[in-house]
Amino acid sequence: SSSWRKHWSPDEAQCDRIGRELNRIFAEYGMVISGKTPQRPDGDRAGEISDWLACHGGIASVSFVILDDAPFGWGVLQDHLVRTDARIGRGLEDRHIRKAVEILCRDS
Repeated sequence: SSSWRKHWSPDEAQCDRIGRELNRIFAEYGMVISGKTPQRPDGDRAGEISDWLACHGGIASVSFVILDDAPFGWGVLQDHLVRTDARIGRGLEDRHIRKAVEILCRDS
């Protein structure tokens, strides 16, 4: 649900420079981006994630973590959130990764 989703597409040819860079970074760690949430007109990111989860078996059926720097109202998704730092040059840090792994291990 990241704001970066506007740069990425499942079709590499549709990615812009930032989308291709995201793919490169993920590949460097043996990962791929498998999809993105559709954007809702109301901008409710928690709702976008909830909608995506509902289409993929529901919140209880998958292990997931939300990485975001925005202070949205996350509601029932709060326990899956790792709030990153929005300041330039900070972003995803080791402490965020540790928390994400903890959430994923808890949910598996």
